[in-house]
Amino acid sequence: MNARRAAAVVAIVALAAMLIPLASSASEALDTGDVSISTVDGNDIVVDLDSGESTTVSIYVINNSEKYLAVKASVSDITDMDESLSVSSSLMYPASSGESTVSVITLTLEADSYADTGVDTGTVTIVVTNMADATDTGTYTVSVTANITSVYMSGDSYNKFFGIFPNTLGSPFDSKWFTAGVTLVLWLIATAVVSELIIPLFTRLVGDRSTKQEKKSLADHVTVTITGIMFIIAINECTQIVGADAEVSHFVESWSFVFYVILGAVMAWQIYLFVITAFLKGLDEKADIDGMDMSLLPLFKMLGKLVITVVAVCAALAAFGVDLAGIMVSAGVVTLGITFGAQEMLNQFFSGIVMLATRPFKKGDFVQINGTTYIVRKVRLMYTEFDSWDKDQVITMPNNVVSAATVVNFTRDSPNTRVFIYIDVAYDSDIPKVKAALERAGRKHPHVITDGSVSPPGARLTEFGDSGIVFRLACYVDDYDNSSHYAGQIRELVIQELTDEGIEVPYNRIEVDILKEPTGNRDGPKSSSRTEA
Repeated sequence: MNARRAAAVVAIVALAAMLIPLASSASEALDTGDVSISTVDGNDIVVDLDSGESTTVSIYVINNSEKYLAVKASVSDITDMDESLSVSSSLMYPASSGESTVSVITLTLEADSYADTGVDTGTVTIVVTNMADATDTGTYTVSVTANITSVYMSGDSYNKFFGIFPNTLGSPFDSKWFTAGVTLVLWLIATAVVSELIIPLFTRLVGDRSTKQEKKSLADHVTVTITGIMFIIAINECTQIVGADAEVSHFVESWSFVFYVILGAVMAWQIYLFVITAFLKGLDEKADIDGMDMSLLPLFKMLGKLVITVVAVCAALAAFGVDLAGIMVSAGVVTLGITFGAQEMLNQFFSGIVMLATRPFKKGDFVQINGTTYIVRKVRLMYTEFDSWDKDQVITMPNNVVSAATVVNFTRDSPNTRVFIYIDVAYDSDIPKVKAALERAGRKHPHVITDGSVSPPGARLTEFGDSGIVFRLACYVDDYDNSSHYAGQIRELVIQELTDEGIEVPYNRIEVDILKEPTGNRDGPKSSSRTEA
């Protein structure tokens, strides 16, 4: 009987020893001052978090005694919060040992993505035990306070018109649904005002070079886009006004952002197209900037569409939490590989962009590349198409080859070109008379330009030849394509003029002297004759 009583007393004492540490911030088993607990902010932990955000805090346990102490720690569940805890070292050496006397407890807190705005509390419990005497323990607690702010909910907007003005009306008009309905109607009225007044005024003020039809088309597209954007804004505000929970608010906000991006990209494209068309049209009419006119519109359309699309896609992906940094790094690696693997193709592409921007020639121009004359057919991004001068072949040439060559453009500014006619006359000819005959022949041709816009037909002596003196007749004709044909006709007129004036056109003659007649006799010639051919 005594043994049973003794066992009961021991059990009661042991239970009391277990309950006493839970009732105080530190047990009395370890001596006072043996252990110190501290955090960066003092003895307690206070953090401010947005929903979905995480943070890490540290708790320092310091051994001030000459005992070997073991450390264990746990954390209580905190509402709307995920928590994890780790201990850097479960053993703390005596203060005089020269070894580590500090154990760091790392607490990680992460607020739920859909946590409501509010304050959550919890407790970190730390148990320190003397390694030499298991009964020599101490229990310490550190309170944790988390101030959570929901990024998907706004208590400030609840039951307020436009999320700003409190609804102070009497019942039944003080309902949150009434407030949301009035806000939606007011947004629709504002949309109508913008569509009917502001957008038409905007289109009248910009693009003075644009036609009424172009302005009306822009106004229609912008009106539809603005209406969609303002309606989505109204839905988001109404969601906040009725106090929808965080998950619903997040869903509406995420998809609203996607619609914002799509509608914004459409509106940006319409405005960009309108402005760039008006800009290029103005330059085309003024013609005071080389290489800038309406023929560049396809290039600017392509660049604008590329930039707007890339920005819109990146923004939409970011709305769903896609790591754009990782995508950009991957894209950079892929781009590097493509750059090395497709240098020729990229060279062609960028050469095409440079050619479209600088425009060394245009469709129909006669150009000379590497000594061959071509007619420009079409300039594309990767290659340029040419017709042969006889127009019986189509030549496709990579743009990097074209841009690397020296290009002679015969008809860049006008189809006029200069032809040269060379002819010999006898040394005893009257030089002024010859020059007059040549110039007269040039003026007779209907396609030789004599209106004073270019130099008139002119002749000059250019060389002293073996059988005569050489003159050159220079004439501007009005069509490079038929210049060779015109040059032949001018030569006919030159011959006719020189003949009419009695001017001799010499030609090479060969004189043959026959020293003997072939008789078969080796004694010498019997006669001699002279023949001229």
